[in-house]
Amino acid sequence: MANTDLGLEVIPRLERSKSRDGLIFVIAMWFLSRSIIAIGMQLITPLVCKNPPLYDPRPPLDFVSGFLPKSGWEKFSHWDGKWYVKIANLGYSYAEDEQQHSVAFYPLFPLLIRGLTTLGMQVELAGALMNSWAFLGALLVVASC
Repeated sequence: MANTDLGLEVIPRLERSKSRDGLIFVIAMWFLSRSIIAIGMQLITPLVCKNPPLYDPRPPLDFVSGFLPKSGWEKFSHWDGKWYVKIANLGYSYAEDEQQHSVAFYPLFPLLIRGLTTLGMQVELAGALMNSWAFLGALLVVASC
């Protein structure tokens, strides 16, 4: 402790680690972004999406014209998520029939989802968690550079 001219004792500040501060910032931003997305998906989209999409001439994989996903994890497995769920459950398929096929998607993400589902987790939840963890990992890698 150091004394000042007024006779007060001053406790020196401990040096804070820049890497620790950076890690806290990255985790805070990750948590904030995931919270905003979850709130937006669960609370705001039902209010905004009054007119569901109509597909012409035909809807892609398991989509139905005029369909809006229900609240819950189904909202996080829409669009390309349908393909990842299909790959995680059934694997890849291809036929020369001028249709859309699952071979356009890389295998690591569906493989990790399948690993979580073998532990008993719901496939939509597994996909959302794997996506969030991958995003956190990417943020940590970028922050460490």
